[in-house]
Amino acid sequence: ACPPRSAMLLLSLGLMAVLTHGLANIPGKPKNAKSLESMKDPDTKHCGDDFACDFVTNHHICVDVIYTKDTKTTGLPKNFWQATNQENLQASWEARIARARNTSWCVSLKEAYQYSMQSGDGDSFETKGCDCAFYTCEGTDTCDFLAYNMSSEAKPYDNPYTQNCYASCCKNIAKKCEVEDLPKEELPTAKPTLKPTLKPTEKPTLKPTEKPTEQQTPRPTEKPTQKPTQKPTLKPTEKPTLKPTEKPTLKPTSPIAEGPNEGPKPIQEGPVEGPKQPTVVPKPPATTKWYQKYQEVWPHCKNFKCGQFSIVKAKEECKANQQCTGFSFPVNNPEQGQGCLKMCGSNENSAQYGLTGTHGYIAKGAATGVIHFKYAFKWPHCSNIMCGTFKLHDMKNLCLSDSQCSGFSYPKGNPAKGSGCLKKCGNNEASGGYGQGAYGYWSKN
Repeated sequence: ACPPRSAMLLLSLGLMAVLTHGLANIPGKPKNAKSLESMKDPDTKHCGDDFACDFVTNHHICVDVIYTKDTKTTGLPKNFWQATNQENLQASWEARIARARNTSWCVSLKEAYQYSMQSGDGDSFETKGCDCAFYTCEGTDTCDFLAYNMSSEAKPYDNPYTQNCYASCCKNIAKKCEVEDLPKEELPTAKPTLKPTLKPTEKPTLKPTEKPTEQQTPRPTEKPTQKPTQKPTLKPTEKPTLKPTEKPTLKPTSPIAEGPNEGPKPIQEGPVEGPKQPTVVPKPPATTKWYQKYQEVWPHCKNFKCGQFSIVKAKEECKANQQCTGFSFPVNNPEQGQGCLKMCGSNENSAQYGLTGTHGYIAKGAATGVIHFKYAFKWPHCSNIMCGTFKLHDMKNLCLSDSQCSGFSYPKGNPAKGSGCLKKCGNNEASGGYGQGAYGYWSKN
């Protein structure tokens, strides 16, 4: 006999509940879907048929999980389910997604990290780039996601790689999140202010008065005056103050006496003694210096911001952060490129270096230290700190950045690029003898 229609209905509802189980164990369409959607950024579309992809509520982003099955295209050894250890749920998720409007679904930041970083951590944004096909930009709560501080996540999921890649891959949508700072409310002036200049002026303009003045306020003098102008008295004086003399007097004028005002004393004839010391002219603020420290090497220091930018923009953002020591940037310094602002502190080489030759490093400050060419056809057999193929420019700065480095071996003739080793010789360079022939030696001392 066939089961009653009510039993069939309950069975169907139970099956639908299983199939609507999302990637992060979130039911399909929640009861308060409209309120959830209203919290998302304007123009954000649904992530497939998943109505629970709201970053403010659950810190989830929208990705194309079906795309990850083609590992030949992704270049990664595992698909999404394998990388997140959820293979037992793959069949039910695929059945649910098969009925959706696209192949995307909401995943947590942890799951996005586990899939994206399965081939290793480190400076992945610089060396590995981003797989933009993984991210579904129009289904992600973009502004809230990009404004989120990834350091709030537990390690290692606080790595900003996913956020940096999303900002780079979805930059057209991310632009909608940029809001210009509104000008502060200004007080009314007696007369209209000058039109804004195209470029910043060397000196600041006067601040607006609290109340409109009857006459125009005097403009600042082009150069500092020898003496400060008189401050106004708190209360009106009974008698007017003395008019200033045309030339400086040898002695200060006498205070106003009680009784009749005798007037100013006559100026002494003869040469007038001028100021003994010249007026100190204020110096303009010091400009931030930059230099190309490495051409094909970059330090593995802490990244505090990565993205696609120009060198000018990277310098502006690094200058605004006191902890920023420089930034990585693609070789040959194109107009635009992917890189990361770095916080290296005083020990740049503590985390080693990126040596793939894809990026260089532009440092804040001025170059310090000197390396001398010491031997043309021999080199000391000291301990090796690091060996490899580098540009001569990079070898010099690598040694200068390492307090233990005494110098480095380098092919004879000093080509622009060659193989060599950073040496640790201490105070006795000759203790291990010398090699002769194919290499020379550069020394700090």
